[in-house]
Amino acid sequence: MIGYIYRQLAPSLAPAIGDMKGGYSWEKITDAISKRPDYAGRVKDLPIALLDTLAGLKITPVDVTQSEQFAIIDKQKKLIDIRSQVLRLYRPDVSEKAREQGVKNLFKNMQRILKEK
Repeated sequence: MIGYIYRQLAPSLAPAIGDMKGGYSWEKITDAISKRPDYAGRVKDLPIALLDTLAGLKITPVDVTQSEQFAIIDKQKKLIDIRSQVLRLYRPDVSEKAREQGVKNLFKNMQRILKEK
């Protein structure tokens, strides 16, 4: 309880005292120095941690493989959404003209999505 109050009241660069953690920025810097991962399992380099805590610049390195995987998942979600829209067009209450126009528009959207990089 005392440690929590200390972290709330002390400046963010306040150092650790005994078993109590230091301020949030202090902890980011010491984690970078000792190469400890943050809550998401990322290890920040010291210059990046210093820019974050002292200058307020948030720099996040990009993992190209992970970024590509997210793009593929996003495309899959969009295509699944288009599929469900097409299925809705084949309900009995949708006119043939509206169905043809809807399918045509959705097909164009699907082609655009597949061409995206």
